[in-house]
Amino acid sequence: SGLCIKNGSIIANPDSDRYFFGIKNDGTPIIDTLAGNPSLLSELRDAVCGINLLLSDGELCDVGVAEPFGYIAHPRTVAGVCGDGKVIVAVIDGRRPWHSNGATLTDAALLLKAHGAVRGINLDGGFAEYIATLADVCGMEITDVDSLMAALATRTAYFNENGCRTADHGFDDAV
Repeated sequence: SGLCIKNGSIIANPDSDRYFFGIKNDGTPIIDTLAGNPSLLSELRDAVCGINLLLSDGELCDVGVAEPFGYIAHPRTVAGVCGDGKVIVAVIDGRRPWHSNGATLTDAALLLKAHGAVRGINLDGGFAEYIATLADVCGMEITDVDSLMAALATRTAYFNENGCRTADHGFDDAV
């Protein structure tokens, strides 16, 4: 696994060379790696590792289309940073053919690019770790769907109170 920082405290793997999505101490969003730039670690307030870099300088990265993980549609969580510093986070549903088939890594990269991202990362992986972190951040135990929904409502309210907005949109196509 890769780097994880919460409120300036290193939670996991500060020696990781994997790409991460993070927020610097000054509030600037960043998608980068500590490889070759270990001093960046001291500038990070929050960070979570990713699996694949999707966009760099507005161009699609090689996302390993020869590997099934890249070219088969899956549920995905991706983040992008726009040239003006805005952040895009997309959670792409999947594995429900009657509702959503997910996205390939290329689909996810194109979605971020279509919405203005110049740098993008695939954040998939670690659902159990996500639930544990969500429970910790919300200060509640998540044991069933009802407690999960309560935790998500808590986080949504937190982001809303801090000027962020959540949306539930469906896209027929990624351009």
